[in-house]
Formats: sequence, C-alpha cells, structure tokens
Amino acid sequence: MNRRTYVATGVAVTATGMAGCQSRLWGETVDGTSPWVQNIDVLWEHEGTQFDVTLLTARFDGDATVYGEVATEVEGVVASLTDIRVAEELHDDLQDAFDEVRYLVGFCWDDTDGEACTNPTVSRDTFNAVQFNDRVDIRVRNADVEIRDVDTGAGPTPTDRTTLHTFDFAQRHENRNPPSW
Repeated sequence: MNRRTYVATGVAVTATGMAGCQSRLWGETVDGTSPWVQNIDVLWEHEGTQFDVTLLTARFDGDATVYGEVATEVEGVVASLTDIRVAEELHDDLQDAFDEVRYLVGFCWDDTDGEACTNPTVSRDTFNAVQFNDRVDIRVRNADVEIRDVDTGAGPTPTDRTTLHTFDFAQRHENRNPPSW
C-alpha cells in the first residue's frame, strides 16, 4: 500500500453541496473514509444562459459497483474503476473551451447523528490522487475540507462498471451550443 500525506502541503478544498447528500460542516476529523462520488462539471454561456453540466459522474456503492455516466469525449479518464484521472492536456483543453471546469470528490461517514457527507470542489491534482479504493483522512471545518492523508488501495475495491454508461456530450447538448475541444 502507498500512503500519501497532504498535511505538509496544506491541501484544502472548498466544500459545495450536491443533490442527494446533506453536508454537515463542523470541525471534525474523519479517518478512513472512502470517496463515494467523483464528478467533472463544466460551465459555459450561450445566448445569455449559463449552462452547468456534467462530463463525468461516477458513484461507488461502497461494495462492488460504480454507476453513473461519462461523456464519450472524455471516456479515457476512466482507465479502470480505481484509476479515474484527468491528464494535464485534457484539463488544459477543457479550461480553454469552457468558462469553468470543476472537479468534485464526495465523502460520507457515520457520525453521532447518522450519516454525514460533503462533496467538495477540488483541484485536478486532488481529484486524480483520491480513488474509490482509497481510505482518506479528512478534516471538515466550516466550508473547507482538508485532505490530510490518502492510504492508497486500503478501501473496498469496485469491480462492476456495468452501470457506468457513456453518452455523446455534443449530441446531448447540441441545442445549447456547447464548446468543442
């Protein structure tokens, strides 16, 4: 197992809410949680309307299955269910084409009130560093999540991607005039 510590670098990410998971943000340290969702969202404007859409949403059930969808245009980011990464060249292309590119990684854990979750927007490097089969130590404070440590491969390993479907991004959003890249 490989262990990557983020404490020294002070990686902190801003937490944002996401449908289906209530964020509880207080000053708690959570050890040994695993990511449950990874998203890549892009934003652009067309004729005065702002569009905020998803290129990738992958959710892990914590047992074996990863479900969601990925645009065929970026399908290569899913090399395997434990290797979802965005290459620098693709990141640069997306940054050039869209008004904004956001990466999200979601965490849930049990607390005294039941299940708590947070879905922070993270850097591309952090998105690439945290995979579904990792165990992650985080600190939740106000609107920030600090990733303190990543224990690579220490979590449950997904094996089923039958419900991770592809879609044609340009075709799905053709009436919204999406940028091409």
